[in-house]
Amino acid sequence: MRQALRALGWATKVLLILIIVFCVTSVYSVFNLRMGFGEPQATCSEGVLLVSFPFFVNNSGYYDLSDLNLTTQVIDYNGTILSSSATFVPLVTRDSNIVTMHNVSINLDNTNVTRLLFQDDNFEASMSIAMKFARTIPIEILMNETIPWGAPFYNFSIGEITYSFNGTHYLGVAPISFENHSPFSNVAGTIQFEIYNDKGEYVGSSRKSLDVPPNSGYQDQIELVIDDPTKLTLSGQVRVSFETSMLSFGPVVIPYG
Repeated sequence: MRQALRALGWATKVLLILIIVFCVTSVYSVFNLRMGFGEPQATCSEGVLLVSFPFFVNNSGYYDLSDLNLTTQVIDYNGTILSSSATFVPLVTRDSNIVTMHNVSINLDNTNVTRLLFQDDNFEASMSIAMKFARTIPIEILMNETIPWGAPFYNFSIGEITYSFNGTHYLGVAPISFENHSPFSNVAGTIQFEIYNDKGEYVGSSRKSLDVPPNSGYQDQIELVIDDPTKLTLSGQVRVSFETSMLSFGPVVIPYG
């Protein structure tokens, strides 16, 4: 009986030591776990903005990670859910690194595109990272963050339109300016102007190519060919359409006069 009790006592001590060792090595492993995101890349096709984030995990601890699930949700200024995305990684073995892409897609048809193009804003992003540590212990990390949005056509404006005759055509000259506040995309493409008089009659138009780097300002003039100068009035509207590598949008109506 004493031997049995003594054996049970030793077994309990060994089990306790193993638990302590496991706890210590687990804490060490957690502190040596590194996760993060790389530089995002953005594309747009058929009205869907896709932002891809390289997501890396560096597991330099003693135990495997399994069932890693990264979930993000993006909410706009008025509380509308713009995107809910998930990335699943079945296994990250100990002393290994992985890199995978986490894709966040936003359907521009369901958002105020005009606001996104012309106004800086903030999105609210919530993130959860759930995993099993040593294939048995569930861990979940929750984070909330405010993500600034930089408008590609921030503060877009048209100056006073002046008119002249070059001997063959009547021309209108319109100064334009804006700032590309987008941190990861050139504004590359064309911009089209159409002038209408105060009766809504078409007067003239023109197109101009653009290639504006991120975080840069743009100032230039656009010449518009006036098809019928008799229809010119002191006031009216300019209809502006944009066609870039990311999206086509417009017309945006801007009054003049």
